[in-house]
Amino acid sequence: MKATAAWQAIPWLLIAPLALAAKISSKVLLAEMAPDSCVGNVLPPELAAGPHSAIGKATKNPILDITALQAVLKASAFWKIGKIWELKLTASSSRSETSPSPDAMFAFPGGPNGFLHFTVPRGVVDMKISTTSVVNSLAEDTSLEYFSPQADTSDDVVLTNLCLRPKTCEGFTGCVPVTEWKSGSSDTPGWSRGECCVQRMCKDQEDACMPANEWDKVPNFDLQTGSTHDRCCLPKKCPTDVCAKDSKWRPKPGTGHRGTSKEECCEPIFCAEFNCPISTAWGKAHADASAQGSTKEECCFQMQCADFNCSVSEIWTDKKDKADLPGRTFPECCDHLYCEDFECKIPYSPKKAILPDGTKLRGASSKHCCEELYCKDYNCSSEKLKKLENSDAIVGHHDEECCDAKLCEVWTCSSTTKWVPKPTIGDSGKSLEGFSDEECCEPVMCESFDCSPASSWKVLGNATLLKLLQGSTVEECCEPIYCKDYNCSGDHDGDGESTTWYKKVDTNHHRYLGSTDEECCVARRCNQFNTQFPDKFKRKVDKNILGSTDAECYDSRLCIDYCCKAPKKLKPNSQKIEGNSDEACCLSPER
Repeated sequence: MKATAAWQAIPWLLIAPLALAAKISSKVLLAEMAPDSCVGNVLPPELAAGPHSAIGKATKNPILDITALQAVLKASAFWKIGKIWELKLTASSSRSETSPSPDAMFAFPGGPNGFLHFTVPRGVVDMKISTTSVVNSLAEDTSLEYFSPQADTSDDVVLTNLCLRPKTCEGFTGCVPVTEWKSGSSDTPGWSRGECCVQRMCKDQEDACMPANEWDKVPNFDLQTGSTHDRCCLPKKCPTDVCAKDSKWRPKPGTGHRGTSKEECCEPIFCAEFNCPISTAWGKAHADASAQGSTKEECCFQMQCADFNCSVSEIWTDKKDKADLPGRTFPECCDHLYCEDFECKIPYSPKKAILPDGTKLRGASSKHCCEELYCKDYNCSSEKLKKLENSDAIVGHHDEECCDAKLCEVWTCSSTTKWVPKPTIGDSGKSLEGFSDEECCEPVMCESFDCSPASSWKVLGNATLLKLLQGSTVEECCEPIYCKDYNCSGDHDGDGESTTWYKKVDTNHHRYLGSTDEECCVARRCNQFNTQFPDKFKRKVDKNILGSTDAECYDSRLCIDYCCKAPKKLKPNSQKIEGNSDEACCLSPER
């Protein structure tokens, strides 16, 4: 009973750290028995395994044995300022959510804020932590310290299974460009291209500078860095004369072609592309599309008119000596037939046998030499005429036979401001004929137009022109009055400003019209003006009146309305003195 009572008397806050320590001790034992999972760890086994406790540590107190830590770091060739290292560990904390102690913070001192920082949250057990950072201290100045601002007094934080090693090249992606660099060993310490990458060499590339007929190796090939043809090889450019003087080959289009033979440097010329000359009656000699050549001797054979049929056309006939002539065309083997020798029969009428340019009309059939005499095939000679209805049944070939005048009812006046439509029924009761403004519309004359507003527009000064001018708008009938010739009220010197108005300024795209202040000027109102003498003036009741001076926008403050502070008294003639203060309006008793 006494033992039980004594056990129950132990504060719980002491039991929790003991339980945590027991649990961690078992974990550490297991870790020492497990194979090493941290390749490159510089910490000796006893320093790496832990446990390392933070209890009782104040801010900046070391967690690891400083002498042992600094000794292994001095022995490492990679612990240098600027190098990247990583720290891995397992952490447990007996601090609860209600503990007054915050999350525990640790770091190596160095630089402005330390490095390799990590935080152990409250209440975690066997939390795996990993951090990476740039080294900011020399080995002889290095330690792992407790960084929390509050000392750890009761709730323990324990670190085990520490792994401190230089960052290795595993996962490094900076071996670029890939044509110049390749990844080295992933176990190599470092995190830069110089540490993690291997320079590619031309001599190590398979099939370098192949095919050999297009590429040569560059000088000092065995020492050249790179892996591409552009870095390792010299192109064998096609000779400029390899395709010359050969009618079956031509240079490939473009530049930079590589090779030494016609097959590599030239493209074939096919007879299919060659046009045999008509004048010498040459025909295609090759049906094979792959036949090469570009001369009539290679691609053509001479044709004879004896094999040509002129009768397939109605405008040609055989030449008298056709059988003895070379050729394969109508002009070479045939003579023209002319309509002047052909007789048209009803219902056809002969076309003009001599064309306007003086040449004869060719043909020997109704199709070429004749035309039907029906109005449906006739086009009226003027746009004012329309074809008669049922023109396909009306015989004729002239305006008088096939056409009728168009009516004004289908005409639209060209301008709604210069013309108004006439009545479509004339005085005789028939539809008004016509197809123009003059025939179908009445003119609207500017002479009766009122130019308004008169401040912006004026009647044209040329009375003769005004009588002849058509229109019903100010733009058509009037002259504009521009603000550039107007001075705002009060602008006596013509600089564009007065105390009551600003002159509007024309732009490249707009010119202001008018001859009044309202049209040409911008008002300057008293609500935009403030006096510099508020003790001498008071603002007028109407703030929107025009003005930009004290006299226009303010009334004078007179001393007659001011009460002097005793024992001072108003100056004589105070009704004429401007002011609103003792200094401006009052006299001392002795004066």
